[in-house]
Amino acid sequence: MKPSFKKIVLLMLSAVLLTGVLAGCVKFDSNENSRVPTTEAVTTEAAATEVQTTGGGESEGNTETAAEIKASAKTEEKLAQSNMKLPSTFLGVTPEEYEIVNNNGHFVKVGKLIYFHIPDADSMDKSAIWGDYADRDTGRTVLFAYNPGPDDVDDVEGIDAKAGEALPILYDYTSGTIGVEDDFLYSQGYKTTDEPNFNDFVVKGYSYVTGYEFTKETTGAEYFLGASPDGSYTASHHHDYVAEQSTNTISIYRYGCLNKTIVLPEFCTVIKLGNESIYYITEAGNDRYWLMELNIETEEATQLGLLPQYENTGWYGEVDECILKDDGIYLTYSFYEGTGHFLTKGYYVEAVPGEPGSLKFSDMPEKKEYDDLTLAYFAVINGKMVPSDGVPGTCKVDENGVLGYYDENGKWVKVSEGWKYDYKNEEGDFSGVELAEKIGDDIYLIVNDNKRAPEDDIGWRYAYVRNYMNVFRVSIKTGEAELILHQAAPWAD
Repeated sequence: MKPSFKKIVLLMLSAVLLTGVLAGCVKFDSNENSRVPTTEAVTTEAAATEVQTTGGGESEGNTETAAEIKASAKTEEKLAQSNMKLPSTFLGVTPEEYEIVNNNGHFVKVGKLIYFHIPDADSMDKSAIWGDYADRDTGRTVLFAYNPGPDDVDDVEGIDAKAGEALPILYDYTSGTIGVEDDFLYSQGYKTTDEPNFNDFVVKGYSYVTGYEFTKETTGAEYFLGASPDGSYTASHHHDYVAEQSTNTISIYRYGCLNKTIVLPEFCTVIKLGNESIYYITEAGNDRYWLMELNIETEEATQLGLLPQYENTGWYGEVDECILKDDGIYLTYSFYEGTGHFLTKGYYVEAVPGEPGSLKFSDMPEKKEYDDLTLAYFAVINGKMVPSDGVPGTCKVDENGVLGYYDENGKWVKVSEGWKYDYKNEEGDFSGVELAEKIGDDIYLIVNDNKRAPEDDIGWRYAYVRNYMNVFRVSIKTGEAELILHQAAPWAD
């Protein structure tokens, strides 16, 4: 967690089903005007041209207007055309047959299709510090369903999704990772179309089976936490910053409906979702902090142990890596200083789920980069925390422009070359990979061409906007890259 967000208790989520079907359901928005005409298919061959992703619409009685989203003439035309009903499923298989891969990723595979979202063209003017847009896209975004093949998906109601097609299926104000539970896709959303404050955070969901969309919001902020690894529930964290007496709760959703709400201590930070439990950090007094396990069914909280404290700082550390196994929860627990966020001390921490007082910790092995301390990542091998090259299952581009991933033991595996950052001028404009995620035998990339936005700088931290962005699929077996989508800002060449 970044230092500026330490007091913000994480995320939240919501869910819904069809109107008035089950008691306790959150009310959904059945407005179909924000969905995309089924003729908007994007093929690999056509991806080198700008994707027509501006759009969405407003039904009568909706308080949001086209003017509020600052729509261009192109968007206005799209709004007028988008009053078509979305087919009831993009899955291509029955819900009983689907498999979720990379749940809570920016790219998520459900059944035969991969879902992700990108900004529409008119929202490319939204800036981000250091060009980290993926979790901060506050403008209108587009949810895509991509068929990686090799076979065409021809059993989807109303749509033939050929191999290599990316289909825009929903416009909304969402960003970040996607959590899958039952037949719903959840993401962090926003109440406003301008830069949101903490009380503007909501959770938005979309059913890929029925096509219904909804928004979960209450007084205060709804922080999306994500879905359990097996997709059996989703969770959200609610904190009310407006009420005279703050409220702090976790909501659990199953089958698109609210299952239960659990009251938490006034201060807590959620660090991990398991299939049966939620793990969080809370105050223990005297500047110490507990690692807690909350059982979802019984609502009982277990004190796994006191976390280490570094030089009486009076503040809790940050969890940068956390791995949950059947026999234990394993994490790094680190302390940072200064506006430059410099690592000063780190620990390896482990505990046994369900066992009070089982927490143990040790000093993190010292690792330096350019004379500065840096995180010593780990893998869990035979029940032990072993220092590794990186976080197992994650991807990156190294300083030489080599794309690769870390295997289950945290060992670096090279995949493809030629992805090095390209710094273009003295002003700081550059192009490069923003994020990379592994799904099966492929790595999915977002590559941005960035230009400086000095008016949005925060001190010495540079802000950028995107001239254009590309979405790629890279084969781990061959290293070959396939362009899925190209999105250009209205001002781009």
